[in-house]
Amino acid sequence: MYTTNKYSKQPGTLIILAIVILLFNVTTDAQQERIFKFASYGKLLLDVDQDDVTAALQVMADAFADAVNRKYDLNYKFENKFYSSLPVLKQAIIEENVDCLSLPIIEYFRLNGDSIIEPYFTGTSGVRAYREFYIIVNKENGYTALSDLKNNELLTPQQNYNSIVDMWLFNEINKFEKINKLGEFFSRVRQIEYESKVILEVFFNKADVGIISRNAYEVAISMNPQLKSKTLIIGEFGRIITGLFALRKTLDENTKELFENSVLSMGDDDRGTQILNLFKIDHLYRINNEMLEGARKVFNEYKLNSKSE
Repeated sequence: MYTTNKYSKQPGTLIILAIVILLFNVTTDAQQERIFKFASYGKLLLDVDQDDVTAALQVMADAFADAVNRKYDLNYKFENKFYSSLPVLKQAIIEENVDCLSLPIIEYFRLNGDSIIEPYFTGTSGVRAYREFYIIVNKENGYTALSDLKNNELLTPQQNYNSIVDMWLFNEINKFEKINKLGEFFSRVRQIEYESKVILEVFFNKADVGIISRNAYEVAISMNPQLKSKTLIIGEFGRIITGLFALRKTLDENTKELFENSVLSMGDDDRGTQILNLFKIDHLYRINNEMLEGARKVFNEYKLNSKSE
């Protein structure tokens, strides 16, 4: 993101030592253990056994620590904590009990994240930092527009990004029919664990309409081109960040840079790639506030339409 075990009285050595101290705000012992506080929040995870959640997130935290330690020969230890309350999480950030956190984009906005944390990177399962989504139907049913789908069943993947997609769909429906929730327009909203099953259920007419990410759709039709022949895309929503990793704003800039450079290089070797794959992450991308504007627009429009935020 330099190890110094022996020091001489050479001027050059003293300068290097001073730089190390300034950069990392540590003692002269490069192997001294440093604690980095990692936190996570996600509504979807609240339905999962918390022991499993804690274990999985600790694997990710350990991977981040490993990336920093191997790159700079340091001795970081990442302490991980999962939060189930946004107000409690916000207070922990303010009190500097959180250095880095991962959360869905909607929770970032609800947290008023701009004031206390900085978006740093996002992990995706495709080749794009942004996500895009399709509304798909079976061609045989004759649907060509979202307005044709009233009183039909909607199938969506059970993912942490589901809230932002639901908000976008809610906004689109409210352009031609005022509703208070998606269940007032669709006969049923059913979640399914795997995205690949969305296109299969639409293909076999087991579901009237489905929401699927562009990446999952492209993978599915590349493996089975017949899926494309019977499905039709009638709506698109995209170029949004659905989840992110952020750093506390009051964290010193040198630590931010160290963390950023280390974590973003995790996919450069087999060890880091294997850890990312455990979380279905193919790539990590550096992001900034401007890249959140697409999702922010959806969130703000939803607040106006629903008056529930």
